[in-house]
Amino acid sequence: MKESDLYRLRLEPTPEFQRRLRLALKAQERELPADSAAARRGGRALALTALTAVVATAMLMLTLPSVRAGAEALRELFRLTNCAAATIDRDRFNRLCHRQT
Repeated sequence: MKESDLYRLRLEPTPEFQRRLRLALKAQERELPADSAAARRGGRALALTALTAVVATAMLMLTLPSVRAGAEALRELFRLTNCAAATIDRDRFNRLCHRQT
């Protein structure tokens, strides 16, 4: 089904539905705790605690020899070990570039 087909099927909500939805949303707002900022701070504290636990666990795992060896092997995959300088003939390089286009 194409997006244009979906737009053709779209209907405007009835005024009764809009009124009931507005009332339901206002009722939900009244049910929220008075100090929702304190609730958000609690969520942030929980997230910070979880992050700290994850970092601490990762640091402790790196003290294990087998985990440390695996991490070093992964790091070695991306380490540049051999590098050599080469001269480039600009005229030949330009001819190659123009030939590819």
